[in-house]
Amino acid sequence: MTDVPTTYSYTRGETIQFFVEAIDDFVGSVGDVASVTAALKPAKDGLLVPDTSVASVASFTATFQAAAGDVGPGWVLRIAPAASGNLVATTYITVPTFNMASGDVFKGDPVIIEVGEST
Repeated sequence: MTDVPTTYSYTRGETIQFFVEAIDDFVGSVGDVASVTAALKPAKDGLLVPDTSVASVASFTATFQAAAGDVGPGWVLRIAPAASGNLVATTYITVPTFNMASGDVFKGDPVIIEVGEST
């Protein structure tokens, strides 16, 4: 895991998306991953992962993407424009979760999502 979370900036009403590359040492074979989930939550104190008791404000849909060129296989995590339009402009955080076919669950690195007002 990284020490500094990756940050993406979006405006309300646009597609929020990012790519999570499958890392063999972390998830094993891509075929071992049953699903990838991620929930968007307000960041605690602006940059920290909130407690599990904090309700999510949106859920990402995950779509598998095969390897292409220098980019390995992974998942595009996306929140549709209609859902992002309902968000309050603030800083959010999400932690991709890899649900393995074996029943094991692995957490990815936290990702910061900054949502600003649309102009």
